[in-house]
Amino acid sequence: MAEEKADTLQLELESYKERNEELQVDLDLLRSEMQNKAESAIKNISGDGDSPGLSTYEFKQLEQQNIRLKETLVRLRDISAHDKHDIQKLSKELEMKRSEVTELERTKEKLSAKIDELEAIVADLQEQVDAALGAEEMVEQLAEKKMELEDKVKLLEEEIAQLEALEEVHEQLVESNHELELDLREELDLANGAKKEVLRERDAAIETIYDRDQTIIKFRELVQKLNDQLTDLRDRNSSNEKESLQDPSLKMVTETIDYKQMFAESKAYTRAIDVQLRQIELSQANEHVQMLTAFMPESFMTRGGDHDSILVILLISRIVFKCDIVVSQTRERFPPVDAITREAVTQGHAVQQYAFKCRLLHYVHSLQCALHQILYGLNSCQPDTLLRAGSSLPEMVAQEKIVDGIIELLKSNQLDENSTTDNIEKCVAFFNAMNSVLLAGEQLLNEIQMIRDCVASLGAACESILSDTAIAKVIIQEAGATSDSVLLLQFLNENMESVRQQVKLIKRRLPSDQHVIKSGLSQHKVEAMRGLAQNISRIMSAMHQATKQSLAAIVSTIESDNAAEHTLAQEKYWALLTASCERIYEQDDRGPTQNFKTLLAQANSDLQLIAQHLLDKEYDIISAANNAGNQQKSGAHSTPITQRAQLIKKQLEQKNVLAATLENREADVKQLKVAAKMKQNELSEMQIRKDLAEKKLSVLQNEYEHAVDMWKQKYEETRLQLQLKEKEFEETMDHLQSDIDALESEKSDLRDKLKLNSTTGKVQPGSESHSPHNISLAGTKSTPPGISNVTYSAPAGTAPVVAEEVELLKNAFNQERNQRLRLQAQDMRAKLSQFEPLHVPQPQDQRITALESELTRMKHAWVLSLLQVRSQDSVNAGTRIDAVALQRRNQPVPLKGEISSKASQLASDILTEYLQRKPHRATHGQFASFPTVDVKRVLQI
Repeated sequence: MAEEKADTLQLELESYKERNEELQVDLDLLRSEMQNKAESAIKNISGDGDSPGLSTYEFKQLEQQNIRLKETLVRLRDISAHDKHDIQKLSKELEMKRSEVTELERTKEKLSAKIDELEAIVADLQEQVDAALGAEEMVEQLAEKKMELEDKVKLLEEEIAQLEALEEVHEQLVESNHELELDLREELDLANGAKKEVLRERDAAIETIYDRDQTIIKFRELVQKLNDQLTDLRDRNSSNEKESLQDPSLKMVTETIDYKQMFAESKAYTRAIDVQLRQIELSQANEHVQMLTAFMPESFMTRGGDHDSILVILLISRIVFKCDIVVSQTRERFPPVDAITREAVTQGHAVQQYAFKCRLLHYVHSLQCALHQILYGLNSCQPDTLLRAGSSLPEMVAQEKIVDGIIELLKSNQLDENSTTDNIEKCVAFFNAMNSVLLAGEQLLNEIQMIRDCVASLGAACESILSDTAIAKVIIQEAGATSDSVLLLQFLNENMESVRQQVKLIKRRLPSDQHVIKSGLSQHKVEAMRGLAQNISRIMSAMHQATKQSLAAIVSTIESDNAAEHTLAQEKYWALLTASCERIYEQDDRGPTQNFKTLLAQANSDLQLIAQHLLDKEYDIISAANNAGNQQKSGAHSTPITQRAQLIKKQLEQKNVLAATLENREADVKQLKVAAKMKQNELSEMQIRKDLAEKKLSVLQNEYEHAVDMWKQKYEETRLQLQLKEKEFEETMDHLQSDIDALESEKSDLRDKLKLNSTTGKVQPGSESHSPHNISLAGTKSTPPGISNVTYSAPAGTAPVVAEEVELLKNAFNQERNQRLRLQAQDMRAKLSQFEPLHVPQPQDQRITALESELTRMKHAWVLSLLQVRSQDSVNAGTRIDAVALQRRNQPVPLKGEISSKASQLASDILTEYLQRKPHRATHGQFASFPTVDVKRVLQI
């Protein structure tokens, strides 16, 4: 603006100078004209007698000319005064403009300093832009590459996200493998300990087998010796045929001994071979299992895992099989008693053994009932329930040892009536609790199998109670048939017989197909039958304890062999029975009679209802059995073990797929690293080009600074020339003022001379028409008061010619001035067109500036995040980059997720600002404004 004001002032100054020149020319013309006319008038006035005298007309004409000249001088004085006033006004304005120019110069200096700072900031920003995007020549290529790289970056981000997920899975697998390794090591230690124990047992068995082989060898040697002796005896006896014929029984006994010996030897050889074959099969099976488990993952062998779940199922099946062995062997070992007499009770053990067998079978069948339900539940439950059951494997293994102890007693023939059943009772209670705990959330119940097991358990309990009542009858004194004990025994005998008949009836009506599960009974009735078996077990325990204590009392009081004394008083038996009921029933005890009668009455009614239901629903149960068989053949139901196996197979397949994916991702990462290295090399090349561009920019900056200095110098020179011209203008004005003063003095002199001439001259009559070329000018102008009566004549046409000449001169001067101004303007335009255009900074909005700076920082952060992955070689190769670029490269780079969120927020702010500035581009809703379809299409939203 200061330069524009200076230009306008310069143009005004030139116009005023031209105006001054015009006035100067007019003044010169008037001055020369006045001098010429004054000289001619003086000559006319002071002429000699030879020349004709000055006529009155001429004098009047001269007077009129003087009047016109006077008026001209007055106008010239007014014009000069006006011009002087204008010049003073212009000088004041010039002073004001000078002060404004000085103020503008100061402002210019401040703005120049600010421009320098802004240029430094621009240079810094330019360095940042060049560091990220390269030189200006590569902007378009980099923009295209940037779009391609953004697409690649999106793909890489997706792949990185997948790789991170795979990495997390890998870490989880490593952690689980580590935990599994620790568990496996612990189990390996336990297995090694068990292996050592098995090796010790094997060594002991080998020693036993060796001893047995030695015994067999010695027996064979003895047999060989006996055979030799027998051969000798045969040879001796052959000599005497008569004696051998007389004694044929000896020959038959000898032949019989030979055959039995041969059969025993063949059986022994067969057993030895079978044992060796079974040992080979067992070792092969163990090796097979070990090899298979070696292929399984480590998570398979963890505690409470799939391996323990399989072991639990096998354990339950094994215990059930062992219970069957106990049942069969016990029935063979302890046959039923034909008749229970006092002598058999007091002098023998068969009755007590039979009663023990019944109690043992009752507990074993109760245990099988719980085990069958657990086994069915584990084969039908959810996989999670199966895994939860696997965690209770150690407790179940401890309970298996109880059954193993009973089998060991059977093997060693030490199982008798004195063996305790407390352990098997605890085992039954444990598995009943495990059944209720493990399968509490799932309604899984094999109703037919539960009824079958409960029937077997009830049958054994009835046999035990009947045997105990029979024993009690033979050992109680026959005092009367109305005593409580006798009545109770009769009631028990009758009701137990009825219960046994109902049990047999239910057993006959149960389907023989093992695949039948549902019986049609409600779950409440099925559970009631299990509770009935448990209540009958209480009666059995109470009767057994009372009978046992009674026999012990009888044995302690025996002093003679009289059988009549081997009895017990009814009151004492009743007291023993009451005490046993108190121990068993505890707080639920209401006396033996009340306890037994209430329970047995309910038992008979429940069993009758179950038997009647089985009879009525026999066809439905058979049809259900057929459907179950068809489903079993079709294999529609999948066990939890099968589901877990399928899941593990699927996981292994997924693991293999993930491994292949990881390998592919690693290959892709390697390729990306190579591509990143290539991009780094390209970036280094761009950096070099940027350095060259910076050098060019520095050269251009120097040239620009030099040009600015030159223009400043020219500005100072022009300002000095303007001051000189102002001084010249003032001098010219002073000179013109002096000329005007001189003219005023000359005017006054001429006036005096005219007055003198008017007083001395004579006016001749008829002089007005002396010269035909003169015209009277009287009345054309007003005369002064002193010469109002005097008229002067002048040559005709003098005033119009002068006015016309003055007008022509003015026109010529104006044309010449306009032409000169036009030429100067063209010259100035030509010079200005050769200069570079001046950058006039426009005032920017602070909000737009803030958004632009934020966008620039976002671009820099994004580009730097793309260049974050680089190798050490690229860092060593980039040592030629300047310190600023290295410093910016080493700055911490924000995360890409944070950059993306900030970029989204920035885009939202820009769109909001755009819609606020151009509301016609937005669609206004009730709660917010949204961009129009055209804006979305242009902005690709």
